[in-house]
Amino acid sequence: MLAARLLLLVAGVRSLQHTFKGFGTNYVKLSGLGTPQTSAAPPVVLVHGFGGSSGQWRATLTDLAAAGRTVYAVDLLGFGDSPKPRLAAADAYSIELWADQLQHFVDEVVVAEDGADKATLGR
Repeated sequence: MLAARLLLLVAGVRSLQHTFKGFGTNYVKLSGLGTPQTSAAPPVVLVHGFGGSSGQWRATLTDLAAAGRTVYAVDLLGFGDSPKPRLAAADAYSIELWADQLQHFVDEVVVAEDGADKATLGR
């Protein structure tokens, strides 16, 4: 995990926090590298699979940014550098919880920061 973080830092990737259900969840963001950002293209949000993390996207982040895209990769609650709290039964780790997290992330970070009316989700 440390090696993945170091590679992302070298590429200029910023590790940031988004608050979801009171927890500061981790995400990384990389904007266009060396090329003008493709303003017509929506930002890309990369989502890891079960047991994964945002670090798995390090090569994809830099490739998409090199193409002028703004790219986000999130650590879902309970994975990667995001907190791994004990949740009440009503909020148990589930597809619904993570879908809710992603919806909040897109609305509160991607749309708010980039003014995008949509984002491309990758998994």
